[in-house]
Amino acid sequence: MKIKILILSLAILIFYSCKDENIINTSPLTSIHPSRDHLIAEYMFNDIRKIVEDAFINNFKNTICPIYITNNTNQEDQDTIIIDFGNENNICPPIYGNIRSGKIIVIYTGNYRDSLASITATFDNFKINNQLIQGQKNIVNEGRNTIGNIWFTINITDAVITTSNGNIDWQSNQTRELISGQNTLSNIFDDRYIVSGFSIGNSVNGNDFNVSITHPLMIDQECLLTGKCSIKKGIAKISVNNQPDRTINYGDSICDCNIDVLIDNQRYPIIIN
Repeated sequence: MKIKILILSLAILIFYSCKDENIINTSPLTSIHPSRDHLIAEYMFNDIRKIVEDAFINNFKNTICPIYITNNTNQEDQDTIIIDFGNENNICPPIYGNIRSGKIIVIYTGNYRDSLASITATFDNFKINNQLIQGQKNIVNEGRNTIGNIWFTINITDAVITTSNGNIDWQSNQTRELISGQNTLSNIFDDRYIVSGFSIGNSVNGNDFNVSITHPLMIDQECLLTGKCSIKKGIAKISVNNQPDRTINYGDSICDCNIDVLIDNQRYPIIIN
């Protein structure tokens, strides 16, 4: 009889242990991956945009690192600039707090601030903080809007970020309006943008997600002087199949990399680094 009771007790213990394990595996802490992975991808491609803009501000004049390599320079057609950060054995010092290696290949029809200019970036073994970046980023200067501000459409396609936890697949369509810094072409640190748009992706744990910006994001380039993240405020909604929607709160006008994700009114802080 004692043996039967012992066996029954062990069976009950195993049953409830399995139930507890299932609860842990489906908890918000586990399902936070799509929000975190979207933020990582967004951060990486914001970093790429700054590096490409720097190339135009530097007028492709060679620095110690990165090295700018120009091909087919002809103002009447598409030109190419290669931004070379070196290989993994001879990489550049950190810029804006990040370590990079590999190459960004930029095909462009005009300067970043030129009306109707199209700039397309692809990558050759390019890494940010040892995370491989693949895909394509296209920036189009759409000229000035009805209130006189320069605005851009930015499309990212077939992006894959290889992290230590797995791959993040990501695509994005955004519009960005330059609301400050339009008259200081050589200084990006006084530039302010407001951003709207949406993204889709697949996280490292295999969850598909959709992201829509519900309150415009504010990008403040001055934040680059004190840290790595330039989105100061804004709100986005992220939807995942068969799971509660999340709210991404980018903060309230503070230059940091601290972002809150809300799931069922519970707050989960994320630090992008």
